[in-house]
Order: sequence, then C-alpha cells, then structure tokens
Amino acid sequence: MHARMVVFVALLLACGRPPGASPDGPAGPDTPGSDGPAAPSDGAPPIVDPDAADPDGPGPDAPPLPFKDPFVELRALPGTCTADNWCWRYPTPHGNDYVRVFATAPDNLWLTARQGTVMQWNGYTWRFHTPQVPAGQLASNQFPAAIGGLDPTNMWLVFGATLQQWDGQAWTIRDTGQFNSIWVSPDGDAWVTGNAGIKRWHQGVAQNITPCGCFVGSIWGTSAEEVFVTTLPPGILRFDGQAWTQSYSGSAIAGSYLGVTKDVWVGGADGALLHWDGATWTTHTPPLQHASSRTILGAGYFARDDVWWWVTGEGFLHWNGTALERIDVDFNQDGGLAPFNSVTIVDGTWWLVGNAGAVYTRKNGDLSGEVKPRMRGLLGMWGSAEDSMYFLFGGRVEHWDGTGFTSMPANIQRLGGVRANGVDELFGGGDERTPDLTQFILTGWHHDGTAWHRTPLETAGLDHRSFLHVYGIASGEAIAVGTRGVAYFLSNGTWKPIATGTTNDLYGSWGPDPDHVWIVGRGGTFLRWDRANPGVATPDPGITTTADLGPIHGANGTAWIARAQGAKVLRNSGAGWQELPAVTVGSAETGGIFAVDDGNVVVSSSGQALLARWNGTAFVREEVGSGVATRLVFKPPGGKMLTGWLSGLLEHP
Repeated sequence: MHARMVVFVALLLACGRPPGASPDGPAGPDTPGSDGPAAPSDGAPPIVDPDAADPDGPGPDAPPLPFKDPFVELRALPGTCTADNWCWRYPTPHGNDYVRVFATAPDNLWLTARQGTVMQWNGYTWRFHTPQVPAGQLASNQFPAAIGGLDPTNMWLVFGATLQQWDGQAWTIRDTGQFNSIWVSPDGDAWVTGNAGIKRWHQGVAQNITPCGCFVGSIWGTSAEEVFVTTLPPGILRFDGQAWTQSYSGSAIAGSYLGVTKDVWVGGADGALLHWDGATWTTHTPPLQHASSRTILGAGYFARDDVWWWVTGEGFLHWNGTALERIDVDFNQDGGLAPFNSVTIVDGTWWLVGNAGAVYTRKNGDLSGEVKPRMRGLLGMWGSAEDSMYFLFGGRVEHWDGTGFTSMPANIQRLGGVRANGVDELFGGGDERTPDLTQFILTGWHHDGTAWHRTPLETAGLDHRSFLHVYGIASGEAIAVGTRGVAYFLSNGTWKPIATGTTNDLYGSWGPDPDHVWIVGRGGTFLRWDRANPGVATPDPGITTTADLGPIHGANGTAWIARAQGAKVLRNSGAGWQELPAVTVGSAETGGIFAVDDGNVVVSSSGQALLARWNGTAFVREEVGSGVATRLVFKPPGGKMLTGWLSGLLEHP
C-alpha cells in the first residue's frame, strides 16, 4: 500500500475541459505530476510579442489577430536565467520537469514546471508569470502542484503552500496550507482539496467541506451538481448538489478524470480505468503489456465513442465506443523519451509535457518532439574551446563545432581529453557485456583526432570493476580510475594497470603537471602517481581523513579536492593542504568541482540542484536554475562555465 500511496499522491492535480470536447458537458484530464525539491531562480519577465501592441493580445476594440503556432513560439524562446546569471542552453526555454499542462481554450493554455515556473499562452505570445510569494521565500522554491480555471480571468493555482487566483491582471493569495487538486465548475466556483478536506469558493467566500474521514485527492465534475473526488483508502465520492455519497470503493487508485454527464472515465495507477454511467462504476481492463506498472493519464474527450488517454511506458489508449485499443509508441526515439507528467488535447492539438523540459505533440498518429531534451542523461563533457565541445551520453559522444552537432559513437561512460599539437584527443572508459551476457569487459578508449581505438582490459562477472573518471595528461596519455581500486595508465597506445593497493572506489584524478597525478577516493583514499614509476600509485600522507575524497581539479598551481561528507573543500597552493569552510551545497555528496583560477572555483552537489562558487574568500551559493542536480561542471578555455546532468545544460558567462 505504501507504493500505491506514493502514486496516488502524484495523481492529485486539477482537471478541466479541453476545447473540442462534447458540448453537453465539461471534459478534461486530471493528470499526475512529480514532486521534489527545487532550487531557486528568479522568474523571467513577461515576453512581449513584437507583432502585437499588447502582450495579452488585441484589445476589445481592435480587430483580432490571427493565432500563432504555440510550438513555434515556444521553440523560439531564449533560455531563462537566474539572478546569478545561470541560463539554460539546452533545452530552451528551460529543462525543468513540467508538472502540468492545462487549457480552457486555444488562447488560454498554461504550463507549470519546477522552479516555480508558470507559463501562459494567449494565442499570440508566451508569458512567464510570477505569482505572489510569502515573505522570506523565493518564487523558484515554490512547487506549482495544481492548476485549474474557467477562462483567462479566472485561474487558480497551488503554488507551494499557497492557493492563488489570477483575475487576468494579478495573482492574489486566497489561502495557505497543503493543497492537492483544483477544479473550477462552469458556474465559476473553485473546488480545492487538501489535507484539511475540501474548500469551495462560492462568490468569493470559502466553504469548508468534510465529505469523509478519509484523505481526499483529485477533484473534478461535470457541473456544480455532480462533483467527484478520489480518496484514500481507495474510493470515489460523488456530490449531487446536496450530499456526498460513496459511489465507488475498491482497489483502484485513480484520479485522472474525463467525460460528460453519465459518461465519465477516470484513469490512474497500476493500469486502473473506471467508467461511470450515471449510476455505477464499471472496471475496464485496458489491453496493456505491463498494466501493474503503468499510469493512465486522461488526454481528451471528444464524444462517447472517441476518448483518449496516454499510458506511461506504452503509448496511446483509445475508446471507440465498443472497445479499448492501444497504439504503441517507440520510447527509444530522440535518445529515449522523457517521462510525460501531464497530457491534454486542446482544440484537436495534443500536448504532452514531461521531464527535462520535454514538450511533444501528436502528428499523423505519431509523437513529434517540439522541445526535445537533447542533453538529457548527460554523463560527461570536455572541450578545448567554446566551439569545440564534446558531450557524453550512453553509447555516443556529441561534438559541438559552434554551428552543429556531430555524433561520434563510442561505448563509454566516462570522458576526458587534451588539446595537443592542434588536435583534440579524447579518452574514455567503459564496460561492455560479453555476448552471452554473463560477464563484463572493462575497456579503455582513445580518439586520436581521427578515429576511436578500443582496448579490452579485463573481464569479470558481477564483481567486475568500472571506471568512474578519466583524466587526460598529455598527447596519447591518460589515467582512468574507478571502482574497487581499479586504475590504468595509457601510454604509447597501451593501457597498463596501476597498482593502487586499495579496493576502495576511486573517484577522480588530477595533476599539477604531466609527471605527477593525485588520485582520490572513498574512505579518505589519497594516492600519488609519478611518471618515474608509472605502474604504482602510493599513499600520500599530505591528507589524513576517513571522509570520502573527490572530485579533484586545479588551476594555476593550486589543487582543490571536494570532501564528500560535510561539504568541505581542501586546497593546496604549494604549502600543504588546507581545509576551507563548509560549502553550502546541501547535505548530499559533492558532484563536481572545477577551478578556473584561485578566485573562481565552482562546486556542485551530486543530489541537489545547488552550486557554490569560491570568490577568493568564501564559497557562496548560486541559484543555478535547475530543478534537479547539475553535478557536472566544466569550462572550456575562453568559453562559458557549463553545468548539467539529467535535465540538460546551463551556462554562465
């Protein structure tokens, strides 16, 4: 039941009727979102359409302008930036997880995402909204959990711990607390569920409703005289304008509503799909391959024989009036589809929004990416200049030459490089499965500027070793380190093992010159490698700690090591190692470190969307603008500082 509880809470978002639905009643999805910690960033100002005198569109006395394509305009938006000048590079306008897409008409469509992102399409332009924020808080720390409304002058939003209303001109906080779902009825009343039960705003006055001694989740209705609310323990309550009654009790946990009077559908977790005919709920079994792990999200209701859903992990689901049919989707397209959290159909146009800033539609029966999270799943990056960057993903390296990308297939999980003799050389580490899938092959890779050269190093079963970091030393030379004390040195085209004397995981390596390299790892592992004896790495007594060490980087003769526990940083400018004050990047382990010079060192968190920069005196936290961790940090010579990981790439001047 615990797992079901988690899924159910994710279903607690508002619902509404998308245009194109049957005229005999409202229809719209109530779709699940994703919660979690969000790092702050200041909201962007409204984006004004240069072709319109008013960013809200033509005035009441002006002739109407033709609607624009919202997808074209969305793709054209620049990357949003934080107050600390971290700006999204891929994708734009941002790579944060979308929580909800909601619309009442083609010219009143809303997108909400992590980082307090609230976007509105009015038929002409996209506008970024900044709802009110309680004193002492940041807008970017607010999670926009639910949205609903009737028209552009009556919209309601759960924004963090506030419930707010948009009247077409400004946001007003109507209440504070923990809220789950919003539905606005055709008469303009707002129905909101939360930990305190249900509140109904009728003519501006809140009415408290306690329909049961249970937890109330998704709320939706066809009119003020027919309202449904999902509960835990699993059930559905129905309001007939006078009283609440239990209309369903069973095992299905659902909350994504679609339909009209006497023809209501609700989907949910574990492939749950129920239908209401005005008297009873009937359980349907959709033709899914893995129903127990699927969530059914309502997309659009057009007629009693034309209802659509999106099924996570499988594709589309359609009711033709007689039977349910599944339309499969290729989830490997675009490097692997980001999970969609919300789906709706607006005037016949599909909107599917999800993680890493993904926005897709459906064209000619197939998914079409309008904003693709190109840098989603970034594993590493290195470059010799702004216009010569290499980005690592599973199984491939993408080279950016300043104008476009070129794919360089290579089965590696770690990437490093050097610029030597006017050529970019790349080094990689990976592991592969044997043909019978029973063992793993540890491999070293080298790209000499022309082609990749692959070298199998060792083969083992489940106790195999993997590379965690690759450091380019000089032309044709690199050190790769990883789990269980594994280390190798590449020289003259040959990878040779380095005896480390430890089985601790090794997290990183870096050296002040090509002849000396430090290797850091778990449990305070601190080793020194010298070219004079390249087959051995010996303990360095310069640091004595039991805390995990890594990553490591340096510049201008100064080395920096991030100590995972306690968020400390160690610095050595030639006179020994000094522990610097705590780095305010949260309690999670350090993810990355990059030193530009003694007064500009950036440290990232491996589990939280946090960065800190050394300004010569102290580490100061910066607002990065991502809703998830950006553990990778890199700056090419003469280029911008880059950070990213699962959701994309950001840059800093």
